Amino acid sequence: MTTLEKIFDVWYGVNLQVVNSEVVERGIPFVSRQAVDNGVVCHVRKIEGVTPNPAHTLSIAVSGSVLSTFYHDCEYYSGRDVYVAKPKEPMTREEMLYYAVIIEANKYKYN
Repeated sequence: MTTLEKIFDVWYGVNLQVVNSEVVERGIPFVSRQAVDNGVVCHVRKIEGVTPNPAHTLSIAVSGSVLSTFYHDCEYYSGRDVYVAKPKEPMTREEMLYYAVIIEANKYKYN
């Protein structure tokens, strides 16, 4: 069996709080641990000195809605307890979505 770390580089996300961000109608998506809306709770203004998580990555919640996993095709900020997975080898969008489904299919182990 292959582990996630053999396929993806995985790290802890940006770790921001919405209350400390300026919410705007059109901005950078803010991803939390929720299991709906691709994890996006709002959009925020770009924060000077804080690099967003890169595009073409997966966000993986490790608390709250554990293993809620979503593909992001644009940069995004993330809240607490969200990991980011970037493929080690080039992958298509469809392959990324496949891995999101596979990761999320393991939720039952952590309920």
